[in-house]
Parts: sequence; C-alpha cells; structure tokens
Amino acid sequence: VLCEQASQFLDRAACCRQCSGRLATKDSKVVVYRTAFGKTRLDSPRLYSRCSRCGACASPGASFSPLAEALPERTHPQWLWLQSRYAAVMSYRLAQTFLREAYPAGQGLPVSSVKVNLRRVGQRLEAETQAAVNAIIRTSRGAPPESPLHGPVIELEVDAGYTPSFFQLGMCVCTSSSRPSLPSSTSIMSATEVIGLVIE
Repeated sequence: VLCEQASQFLDRAACCRQCSGRLATKDSKVVVYRTAFGKTRLDSPRLYSRCSRCGACASPGASFSPLAEALPERTHPQWLWLQSRYAAVMSYRLAQTFLREAYPAGQGLPVSSVKVNLRRVGQRLEAETQAAVNAIIRTSRGAPPESPLHGPVIELEVDAGYTPSFFQLGMCVCTSSSRPSLPSSTSIMSATEVIGLVIE
C-alpha cells in the first residue's frame, strides 16, 4: 500500500503545473521508510525543475526530489508514537523488548534508536508548548486588567509521576516569594491530567 501511494504521488509531482508535461528525470535514489511493520524501500527520483516543453520551473533549484521533500522524517508517525509511548513509562531496554515481541519492525530496533526518537519527540513537543505559551502571553498583554490572563506568567513543569488531586490547582503553584502547602487528599491524578487542568 505504501509503495502504491508513493507511486501515485510521484506521478502527480512529475507533471508540470503549467502544461501538464512530464518533467525529465536527473537520477534516482532509494528512500528507506520505517513503519511498525518493517522497513520499506521507496524509489525517489530527482527531477529537473524546468519543464522542457513550456519552460516553467517547479522548484527554485535546478532539480528537486519530491518524495524526499514530502517525507522529511523517514519514520511513520504511528511507529514513532509507539516507541515514545512505551519508552516514556519504562526503561529503553524494556520498551525495546516489548516492541520486539509485539511488532515486526521491533526485531531490528536498537535501544539507541528508541532513545533518539523519544528525545526528538520530546523536543518537538517542547517547541510546540513554548509556541502555545508565547501565544497566551501575547493574548494576555491585550486583555483587560480584570481578566484572569492579565498577570504574571507562571511556568509549571510536571515530571513523570503522580500528584495529589485537588480542586484549586492554581493555588498550589509555588513562586519565589510564597510556597503554599498542598491540601491533603487521597485521590491521585496523573501528570497528564494535571497538565490538562492547567491548560483549562
């Protein structure tokens, strides 16, 4: 299925947008794409940007590889999610063992790849979170004085683990000047639920 999808994409990308003529091929390479079911080798031709029929350019450069540009990451998001999902709650070695037993692609998956992929996902999530925080800050600057968004910016970092559950979570965020105590409660919520309450 993946090879068929890549072939259909290349057929459309190899046509000139102006005259629908076929762009000339400069050379061809192989792209290795990793999924939960194993590695797939996809033909990735490099095409000349200028159409020989009408002279229109499909790319700023002299040549381009449409499949390589469409797949900047050579790992399927589902396979990347599975690695991050289990490596975030157990050791890298245990995550590798589980993935090796559950999915065909896990047979040749080294521990170092799990670690690198988890770090990559974490960096991307951190960048997306920072962008969301910056958007909130920009919104709060234009908010009226009585708005809850108008005030000091509080940064909350929750590590893997559990936190006591309480209603007024915002009252327990510590600053440099005050350090309120957590209310006693027997119920437990996960770090993900804490982050969800903070966002709400």
